[in-house]
Amino acid sequence: MLADRVVTPAQMDAINRTYRSCRPEPTRVDARGRRAVIRYGVEQRRCAPWLLVREDDRWRLDLVESQRAIRFGAGNAWHFAERPEGPYAFAFSDWRLDRNGFPRPN
Repeated sequence: MLADRVVTPAQMDAINRTYRSCRPEPTRVDARGRRAVIRYGVEQRRCAPWLLVREDDRWRLDLVESQRAIRFGAGNAWHFAERPEGPYAFAFSDWRLDRNGFPRPN
């Protein structure tokens, strides 16, 4: 999926700085222990959640599902492409989303 994508060291440094400035909430793991989400408070708009899947006794980023579900808008603020459904919905059931998929405080 990422074979043709070029990311420069400067771009990676910027991503690193952004995520260092955010504080993650406790990791949410599904009842089967197969999916997990590292998410940030809704006010931390530049730090998108990390979707993880457990395969072969290892956690890996679920890049395909992330690409399907998460979009970025103005100022690099992330939002959902649609209401979270499927294997990661468990981690967002307590969030309210506006009509554009942006999480809002309850």
